[in-house]
Amino acid sequence: MINPLLIGTNIAKLIFRDKGKVHKILIVDDDKLIRWSLKEMFTQEGYEVDAVASTKDALSQATNKPYNLIFADVELSKEMGFDILREINKLQPLAKIVILSAYTKHQIEPFLGTLNIFSIVEKPFQSEKIKALAKEALDTLKSTKKGGGNHTG
Repeated sequence: MINPLLIGTNIAKLIFRDKGKVHKILIVDDDKLIRWSLKEMFTQEGYEVDAVASTKDALSQATNKPYNLIFADVELSKEMGFDILREINKLQPLAKIVILSAYTKHQIEPFLGTLNIFSIVEKPFQSEKIKALAKEALDTLKSTKKGGGNHTG
């Protein structure tokens, strides 16, 4: 039995809520401040978080470790990340993908094709919205077998 007093209360809540499973999140963004702030926020919420700055590093992480949720910018230092998201989606078809972008949803959608995206969030964004979206995405993982879907708003 885990003593919740020995670990952070957020982690304790997460462990007891998910019966020992800590959700894994990958953050892909070339903006150091965004990577840092999202990693800090999700770590404080009790998630296991990795953050990378390039498509190459994102593909490497996704190849070597399973993730439940991926937050990714689609324009990384002049690279467009749609192709890499397709590769990650093939490697991890159950992971929920959230696009973070300075582009609008309507500008991004034509490039998605068959890419399965949970949501598109325009920058700048509010941390509370991102937290709520993460919870919603992770909750749908539980209901995927029951027909849970995507949220693109």
